Amino acid sequence: MSLGDPSTWIPNVSPAQLESERLHYAGVLIGAVAYGVHATLFFVTLSHLWPRRAQDWKWIVYSTIVFAAASIGNGGGMRFSEMTYVDNRVYPGGPAAYVVKQGSVLPNAASQTAYILGCWLQDGLLLYRVWIIFDRSWAATVIPAIVYLGLVGESFTLILLITTLKQTIYVNLTRHMIIAHFSVAISFGIIVTGAIVGRLLRMRGRMSKTSAIPANTHVSVAALLIESAALYSVVGTIFLVSLALQSPVQDLILPAFGQIPGIAPLLIILRVAQGRAMTHTLCARKSFSNQLALLLFALLLFALLTVRPKAKELEDELRLSMRSVFDDIRQELTSRSRHARLPSELLAHIWRLLSLVDRVGVSQVCVSWRTAALASASLWTEVDVGYCVLHQEFPACVRCHCHIEGVAPPNSNLDLLPLVLPRSKNLPLSLRFRSTQSMRPRLMDFLAEDLHRLALVHIDAVHGEEALNLVLPPFCKLQSLRVLRLNTRDNLQVVNHLWPDDFDVRSLEYLYIACASDPVRPQGPLPNLTTLHFSFTMLEEILSYLNAAPQLSDLSLDAIAVDKYDVDDWTRTQCHAIRQSLSSRRLSKISVIGIQSFMKPWILDMFHVESCPDLSLAYIDSEVHNPSLTIFGDIIGPASISLLHNRNTSVTARARGEGGRIRQISGYFRFVTTLPTSISAYLPVVRTLTIDYRDAFAFWVPVRWCSTVESLAVDMRRSSSLSDHEDISFPLTLMDDLRSLAQWSRLAVVTLGVPDDGLFTVATPILRDVVRFITADGDLEKLVLRGVYTDAETELVGLARTLVCNGAVIHSAT
Repeated sequence: MSLGDPSTWIPNVSPAQLESERLHYAGVLIGAVAYGVHATLFFVTLSHLWPRRAQDWKWIVYSTIVFAAASIGNGGGMRFSEMTYVDNRVYPGGPAAYVVKQGSVLPNAASQTAYILGCWLQDGLLLYRVWIIFDRSWAATVIPAIVYLGLVGESFTLILLITTLKQTIYVNLTRHMIIAHFSVAISFGIIVTGAIVGRLLRMRGRMSKTSAIPANTHVSVAALLIESAALYSVVGTIFLVSLALQSPVQDLILPAFGQIPGIAPLLIILRVAQGRAMTHTLCARKSFSNQLALLLFALLLFALLTVRPKAKELEDELRLSMRSVFDDIRQELTSRSRHARLPSELLAHIWRLLSLVDRVGVSQVCVSWRTAALASASLWTEVDVGYCVLHQEFPACVRCHCHIEGVAPPNSNLDLLPLVLPRSKNLPLSLRFRSTQSMRPRLMDFLAEDLHRLALVHIDAVHGEEALNLVLPPFCKLQSLRVLRLNTRDNLQVVNHLWPDDFDVRSLEYLYIACASDPVRPQGPLPNLTTLHFSFTMLEEILSYLNAAPQLSDLSLDAIAVDKYDVDDWTRTQCHAIRQSLSSRRLSKISVIGIQSFMKPWILDMFHVESCPDLSLAYIDSEVHNPSLTIFGDIIGPASISLLHNRNTSVTARARGEGGRIRQISGYFRFVTTLPTSISAYLPVVRTLTIDYRDAFAFWVPVRWCSTVESLAVDMRRSSSLSDHEDISFPLTLMDDLRSLAQWSRLAVVTLGVPDDGLFTVATPILRDVVRFITADGDLEKLVLRGVYTDAETELVGLARTLVCNGAVIHSAT
């Protein structure tokens, strides 16, 4: 930092983090201004009430309590801001991170509790004004009173979370409770506001005709806004939306919003003191009051029923994770509770399906559950760090709008590590984390004493080369490590100096690297490595891994990063060395993906190992040439084959022999001219055939094997749009021409199914035409429908001796 260079005074944080801190600081100042307005209004109101203190002592006490709560809230907020920007200015991640992680400290907790008390007082006064304006009608007051009691109960839950459980509004559980609470509270306020405004507007017309007092005295625009506390509803709606979206704008609104529940009641009390507020005398027509009350609060009940499903959805989400703080404690302590009698082992098995945050939550429900959770050390051995709870998958998490760049997510599991790691005792650990610059130092500090227990490490690198270079070294000398996965967002990237010179993980059994690296592989042997996936650019990388891993049995390669200039450096000597090394091993699987057109002359020479049980080649940018299909010649005897579309012209051909040998090719085929002739030359006998129905040429393929096929599966995808006869008019035209060629002499079973367990309905005549093209009525042994529904299943009877529809036998001749 230089005094002469102002550019060095700027903190080294992201623009998003700076913007968040600016909004928080501006919110503190706006809150102070709102408190000044509140203080001024309090003393003005007190000056009007004091001369009549004998009659208005209740209003004086109420106003004083409201002002005291607002003062505590403002003072606590100012002290927390002082701790954020002065006392703890060098907190890791800056002030924004301090606000997120340390928001449960005493000053801030006291501030939020005081603001909740202010909301109670304001809603209570609003309920009282409904009772007055509606002529003390119980019909108009009973429903708001019930809702008010419910809101107070929910507020107790929030206070418990803030003060006892040390939660903040940025924690997932508390944020959902606040959203659920304010969804009902603000909808209640809006409907009551509408009821009061409607009542006052009706009174305005009556007063202008029957009263000597001008109607504007009591029913002006200002009166409508003040009497209905519209200020709270408007600002509360803005705050609720920003909180639900996790927008930094919530920090700008929250301090001022905390003062609104004090300002709105004082405006009403000031009008009472000035004699301008609506009174019981001015609202004396009970018949009108009761009728209007029933109408307006029918609207209130309807609004609550429409808002409640959202609150119910949030409540259900909380029940799945931590359950209700009060309900489940009561249920678990009751002997009639069903899950209270479940064995600890079964409870632990169920809890393993939850996220780490939710596992911690269930361990705090009751003594019984806590005992079961702490006794199951294996429950705490899987740790995911740095991912948003909304989407745990990479790379979706790094695009989450909830995150501030450079700061760990508010609901990250990182802070749970000191709690979770001791619970796992001495069992091996599995760690999956999203590597960011701000998170790595804290993660390494937490893991310092438990690194020797890591058996699985899964790294999702946000910034590719930089993140991997910095985070990988601590794990490169762990003798306990069995599985290591390195993911990046860009698989085309080549990471320099990925592997440190002292890399020594002799126990490693599984290695997955999503990017190419230089140097090509770890320095040191990999004697126990059995499964390997990596992205390569040079053949010496493949040779280096093969020489270091004598026990390798499952090899998967990604060639997407290879360019033409890399291929220029390949040599036939290296190619033959790779082929010889693979042939000398007992490999169970070889898979090569991302094969490009300029690599074709090399692929078969390197990877076509006849003895390998499972060989898969995937081409990406050109038509697969016929020599690649020679791999199907490795299958001896009858085979099962599937020909399925991936995209418009990309097809996967997969064949399996009776001995279990598998050969698969994916790529772009000239389907009609290439596949039937080329594949049938290597697979003359096919017992089981799976084909796509959605294109006409699918009917050409079975002709090559129709005399040997015993079981035919037709893949009727949802994209086929098989809703009427016109959708398949072209295939049906081909049927007449091909019927004489198709001699299905051995066919016994036909399956019409939808892939991926899909479901859709097909017109019965379409299914009948498909089956009749293959075989005459009654000649088929079994017809199976899987995920396919017809409009009249009984009309299919007679097509086969046995008809099975989605697992149920509809008809059987036997």
